[in-house]
Amino acid sequence: MAKTIWKKISAAEAKQHPLYGIKGWLIFYAFTFVFGYFSWLNFVMRIADALGVTLTELLVINDPVIAFFRGVLVVDFVLIAAMYWFLFTKHSKFRVIASLLLLAWWPTLVFAAAATHTPHIADLLFRSSFPWVISCAIWVTYLNRAKRVRVTFEHAVLADPPVPPSPNRQPEMSHMTHQRPVNESSMAPITSDHTSVIPYHPFKSPTVHTGTNQPMRYTPDTTPFASASIAASTPNLPIAINATEPSEDNWAQALAELEGGTRRAGVWAKAFAEAQGHDATVRAIYLRDRARQLADADEAVKKEQESKRAAAAAELAAERAAAIAATNSELGSFRSTLTAGRHLSTQEVTALVWASRKDKMLIELSDRMRGETLLHWCAKHGLYDDANELLNSGANPNAMNGDGRRPFELAKDKVIMGVERKSLIISDAEKKNTAYHEAGHALVAMM
Repeated sequence: MAKTIWKKISAAEAKQHPLYGIKGWLIFYAFTFVFGYFSWLNFVMRIADALGVTLTELLVINDPVIAFFRGVLVVDFVLIAAMYWFLFTKHSKFRVIASLLLLAWWPTLVFAAAATHTPHIADLLFRSSFPWVISCAIWVTYLNRAKRVRVTFEHAVLADPPVPPSPNRQPEMSHMTHQRPVNESSMAPITSDHTSVIPYHPFKSPTVHTGTNQPMRYTPDTTPFASASIAASTPNLPIAINATEPSEDNWAQALAELEGGTRRAGVWAKAFAEAQGHDATVRAIYLRDRARQLADADEAVKKEQESKRAAAAAELAAERAAAIAATNSELGSFRSTLTAGRHLSTQEVTALVWASRKDKMLIELSDRMRGETLLHWCAKHGLYDDANELLNSGANPNAMNGDGRRPFELAKDKVIMGVERKSLIISDAEKKNTAYHEAGHALVAMM
């Protein structure tokens, strides 16, 4: 069996892994510890019930058996607490420590019973050995083989196994762009006057048609090249490396150009020179080169479109960044206005309420001098609709200013005492309104 190899990763990568976290079988594993402890505790409580005493009274009895159970309960509690601490703090040594605790639990009980010469305990230890063996077989195996344990606690993932070299793998053919030499001495002569050449295939023996019903075949030497006469009329085509593979549409378009008489003169001339005038080979070379040209053109168009999309995306990102910067600058000026500590006009308060829809921090800010929030200013100016909007947005109605007054107290003063006076000089319009007001009181008193 191949050795399992674990590869370390960073803590950030581990937290992004789908197996990271205390879930699934890890939760069940933690529950089994608590279940085992309570099973021991339940066993001791049944002994206390049989003796007619409470658990506390039983545990203080000075007896070797009771002292053994008391030690087991205390040690188990400490071990479970330590295990849970290693588990929920995701300690890197959790797997090793938890495995050791599981393996050492029952042998520790046996050693403690033997060291203290506890009587009548052998049968209980024998019966408890079976659950211990099963627990070790299950949980020690799980802790050491589970991927979740490795990812969560040790930040390690299973490494890809190395791929062994295949003994049957054949070396790849070298793609060369130069023409191969022709070994003329090893080629069989072809004497037919009506010879037509089949294009060379490296894995098939070439077939030469001589004008009769029976094709004429020949066997080349160890280097599979065409014969001298074939090479003279149709040289081997160069095998070039091309990154863009022509699609079916490219081949179809090249064929349509060739058959429709709209072929590209330059490509045809190059093919004619390579094929040394052989018609079938000229057509094959033209189709190959033209299909590659079309494929390269399609690839260039795709790259240009991708470049345009990338440029448009970058421009959009720059515009968004500029808009965000402008918005932040504007919101920053609003914050400065609110915290400056000067008297705010009604227009300024209204503008700040509008800005609070984008910047929720304006709702909680207060000025440096008076300690008044935006809700205080709405109350002072009688902007009750704006105050209601701030309350719906989460403004604190119990916030106090520097004088210890809440917004509703300022609003109450606004309603009862009217607009704050800026001067002791009473204008004619105010005198007229006051006269009408007092005359009304007099009329009501007479009636």
